[in-house]
Amino acid sequence: MGTYGSIAYGLIGRGGIDRGSIGSGLMEGGGGATVPLSLWHQIEGGQDLGASINGGSDWFWPNPVPATFEAVLLNIEDTAFDAAQAFVEGVTTGTSTLTGWGLNVQSAWNLDTSTTNQGNGGSMDSPAAALSAVLPLSAPLNPGAYFTLQQRRSTGNVAGGKCFASGIWPESGQVAGQAFQEGDRLGLSVSGIGIGPLTSRLFLRRAVGANPYYNFMVFGDSTTAQVRPLAASNNTAKEGVWHFANANLRTNGKRVRIYSGGQGGASWTQIKARVRAALPWLAGKVSHVVIQVWTWNSAWGSANDANAAWAEYLVLEAEVIAAGFACSPLILNPYTTRNSAGEIAGFAALKAATVAHPRGIVLDTIMGSTSWPNLVPAESEDNIHSNRDGGFRAGPLAAPIFLTRAAEYYPALA
Repeated sequence: MGTYGSIAYGLIGRGGIDRGSIGSGLMEGGGGATVPLSLWHQIEGGQDLGASINGGSDWFWPNPVPATFEAVLLNIEDTAFDAAQAFVEGVTTGTSTLTGWGLNVQSAWNLDTSTTNQGNGGSMDSPAAALSAVLPLSAPLNPGAYFTLQQRRSTGNVAGGKCFASGIWPESGQVAGQAFQEGDRLGLSVSGIGIGPLTSRLFLRRAVGANPYYNFMVFGDSTTAQVRPLAASNNTAKEGVWHFANANLRTNGKRVRIYSGGQGGASWTQIKARVRAALPWLAGKVSHVVIQVWTWNSAWGSANDANAAWAEYLVLEAEVIAAGFACSPLILNPYTTRNSAGEIAGFAALKAATVAHPRGIVLDTIMGSTSWPNLVPAESEDNIHSNRDGGFRAGPLAAPIFLTRAAEYYPALA
């Protein structure tokens, strides 16, 4: 079993895996259990918390009657799904609960009228989160099919994520429409204001007998949350590098997907907190946790500061591995505008540590391309975030790097 920075790279097993995850992969280096594969895919509505309808902060639904949110979604995957699971997040006390939800698939409603309460005490740093019960579908959700998602929410703070809106996916059409109406409209038509469900993701389960997938979840700041520059066209869209990497993996028939747990504006302290908060609900859904160790929001002022942050990463990595996941550090973008002498030294120290790490993922030369240490000017209006063209170019180049990391555990995925 290899070591790096006093951390042993064997994987500790996790019990209680449901049908959504399959643990039948490789043993690593003579010790430890396997990293489980999963039958669950995600449609990501926002990736970063904060309601898009009011500039990113909490949105409060004050009326005592329920509020019903709706979105028309597209299955862009190449497989059918036989079940779904809702995800509810809260970032303050007094958060609205999910009092019912459902999917209309093949003109038939599948409804869950129970309450899913994520609890109080969440924060932007450490969201409170809960998964609904698994909702079996009466008919398969087929590839290329549209379906309707509804969520009924109680009074309270509603800030589970950017809303499921067509502006989030203007090119793929993955979200084709949205509506909000006061009152209980669960299982009925919803009209009125164009606000979709305020949630960061919906889980969909591959049908019985389907092959499981190796899912990555990337945690970091707004660059990992696929936030585009404000000056970019379609600046609300989430079709960034992970979206285009997944399109490449899908086109090439690879059973690997990359999803985002990023948060706009997150610092290193916040990223660590969000990873720890997410570990319970990632079980059965994700194989591999990826953690952005250098961020524009936490550009260390010296190599010593960066080395201290790396030591903190290794502690967090040990927790992730103990929870049953593989784990990788990530360097995404070059240092761009964080270019004082100390900041460059800090970046160089963390990049060197990530390069030396046996599971490290280093993409800065891809993202910077011919303009490193900056982003390509035509691909970034602010030299911090990639626009659509940047994601479109870089996604297919990032995909095989993630595929290589997955194939280290499951060679058949390559």
